Amino acid sequence: MPRLPLFALAVIVLLGGALRAYNVGDNPYGFFADEASFGYNAYTILRHGTDEHGVRFPLLFRAFGEYKLPVYIYGLVPFIAVFGLTETAVRLATAAFGTATIGAMYLLARLMFRSEGAGLLAALVLAVEPWHVHYSRTGIGDFTAYAFLLTLGLGLFLVGRERSWCWPASAATFGLSLYAYRAAWYFVPLVLVALAVLYWRDLIQRWRLALLSGLILVVMATPLAWHLLLGPGDRVREVAVLGSEQRRDRSVWETYDAYFGVSFLFERGDNGPITRHYLPGHGQLYWLQAPFLLLGLIAIARQPSKERLLLAFALAVYPIGGVLTDTNPISSRTIHGSVLFPLLTTVGLMTAVGSLGRLPPAWARPALATFAALLVLIGGFQVAGYLQRYHGEYARLSAGYWGWQWGPEVIVPYFVRLQVEYDDLFLDGEFNAPYIFFRFYAPDDCAKCRIGNTDAYDPRRRQLFALRPHNLSPSYRYDIKKTLHYPDGEVAFEIVEITGRTAP
Repeated sequence: MPRLPLFALAVIVLLGGALRAYNVGDNPYGFFADEASFGYNAYTILRHGTDEHGVRFPLLFRAFGEYKLPVYIYGLVPFIAVFGLTETAVRLATAAFGTATIGAMYLLARLMFRSEGAGLLAALVLAVEPWHVHYSRTGIGDFTAYAFLLTLGLGLFLVGRERSWCWPASAATFGLSLYAYRAAWYFVPLVLVALAVLYWRDLIQRWRLALLSGLILVVMATPLAWHLLLGPGDRVREVAVLGSEQRRDRSVWETYDAYFGVSFLFERGDNGPITRHYLPGHGQLYWLQAPFLLLGLIAIARQPSKERLLLAFALAVYPIGGVLTDTNPISSRTIHGSVLFPLLTTVGLMTAVGSLGRLPPAWARPALATFAALLVLIGGFQVAGYLQRYHGEYARLSAGYWGWQWGPEVIVPYFVRLQVEYDDLFLDGEFNAPYIFFRFYAPDDCAKCRIGNTDAYDPRRRQLFALRPHNLSPSYRYDIKKTLHYPDGEVAFEIVEITGRTAP
């Protein structure tokens, strides 16, 4: 690479990394059970070479009645080794995958559009895109691990047209993506079919490499196929709509259409109760991208190429991971969209730049300079607005039950400090898989910690309860030891001793 593009790419990657890593241990505010599960299993792999159930180096990790895929857990191990079993370590691993995707995006866009500038533009759009930044800051890192592997796999395939060794590497990368996140099971096979149709001449010309790559994919996919067909139940069956008794409020077409709608992309995002997945009141993209997405579609229709047709097909089928499941629209199960829309935005931007560049020389330079200035001004304003809301409001909007379920990160260490004074320490069970918080925050040091509420009260034992306010039964009297509040001031937990029963 020439020095200037290399320097520009380094700046973009550093910017994207900073947006993903800044204050990541404290925002999102809280630490969800899935994050704790990923972290604890990486910790047990590091210490003992087993998962939390004692299985040595498993291919699939049993947790919460489902099976977690291995890529993110094994990728997390070095971060646990360096930073310890902490929220920051778990989320920094995700930020690292997200930042690496920016570099992979540069490679993919440069090859797709045969332009250094296109590669840099696509990397910059991804670096600041709300959809990708949001998930890159959480400890639910299977989303971003998959997005990275998908982007890299596509880039390696295109490199493989000139450097033959890259096709097997691309196949292995696509194979790994199947072990990163379940959305790959729907989307990656469709992408592979599109690659085979569009590049069939290249594949036939180098049939030996194509055959080797296909064998790599088959071998890597076989254990998953065995798991789905003959193994225990998988989460994909729980959330799948097709073949189930789920009742839909909208038709399949209406659900599909929602993923291209103004509400999902630009205004509200998921617009559901699960605020872990989005910043309420903000779309997955910026409004500035809207005209360039439209311009990009027009450019693809007017001047199609294999690469542009591949992008158009991928965008057309990107909602499938959401459409075939029970919650819509949902940005997590369509996370591959976070790398597809920057590519389409780039097509639109390059088309606009090309059109302005064809003006008479006396007009072209000032027009391009004005265009660039407007992009920087409007784009900077919109990015700053998103970051201000994310770092200013998101904690208040997402700390509760439907968000990051804040509380155990304070309660469990508090229990550990006081455990010599009590016989039992009870954490309210109104969490997703609450037991995992004891393992994450006190893996070797809370033998008296239990899950339970006032039903577990025993007057013969000294007990401490951390309860949500609505779970404080009026049948008992309480000595309140500590009150914990959400960022909006609402009481999150009361840590209490039960001093007896109230009068009948």
